[in-house]
Amino acid sequence: MLPNPHIGHEATQTALMQLVASGRLPHALLFHGPKGVGKRQLAERLAYHVLCPSNDLVATEQLGHDVNHPLAAQLDAGGSVGLTVVEVQEKKKSIAVEQVRNAMEKLSLSADHDRFVIIDSTDNLSGAAANAILKHLEEPNAGVYFILLSHRMSGLLPTIVSRCRRFHCGGLSLEETQTVLQQNDVDTANIAPERLKLGAPGQIINLGDDDPLPAWQAWLASPNSPVPKGDAVANLDALLQALAHAAPTQPQLAALYQHTLTKQQQQQGLNLPAQVVLDSTITDIRSA
Repeated sequence: MLPNPHIGHEATQTALMQLVASGRLPHALLFHGPKGVGKRQLAERLAYHVLCPSNDLVATEQLGHDVNHPLAAQLDAGGSVGLTVVEVQEKKKSIAVEQVRNAMEKLSLSADHDRFVIIDSTDNLSGAAANAILKHLEEPNAGVYFILLSHRMSGLLPTIVSRCRRFHCGGLSLEETQTVLQQNDVDTANIAPERLKLGAPGQIINLGDDDPLPAWQAWLASPNSPVPKGDAVANLDALLQALAHAAPTQPQLAALYQHTLTKQQQQQGLNLPAQVVLDSTITDIRSA
């Protein structure tokens, strides 16, 4: 069951509610922004809002739904054709085209209500899967809505981006971040202030005590020190976040961030080891 209310992104919530109320909700939406700021929850909340409408929520500025609606329990249990989520399967690196095809087959089932498909995330689509999604965006079916999530929109196919109504989901405020963490029973006392200021509580919740970001932020301040150990993929993501956080005050790191982001996207597309990009970025930073 979705917690109430959704924390943050008030302007986006209001805009989405207005589109729904006017009957002008686009068939394809793209929620883009940093990982862990609540894009997936916002997408699910929109689906619930449309599929389980509540007259009591008309005057509010928060996306909500009728928890007693007949579809609500089915959605909570993941047993409704009203909502399909396509995401990277366990031990896989990308979303396969077969997953997209299976989701499209579900849409062929009869239903007396709208259907939503959430792609989490579009950054992880294989080439074939991205083309399959594009085909359905080009030939939309009535009553079917796609919500694409992206942490790095610059790496998406321009043809996909052009067919979506875009909504930027930025980082949460410090107060909002702390509220989300408290709702998830996370003790913030031992979390580095730099991590909290990123406004991405989802990252903290998912990583727990294994969060590599503080170590990489410390390394970035002294790049000739020993490199943090751990999983290469998690370390590369953490280093990118550390670069992004430091870039506004250190212009020389802004270019390195963009360069590393491009290399990471190439690495994912070519299925190369993340360690290769990580090692290369470490060398670039030490040489800067």
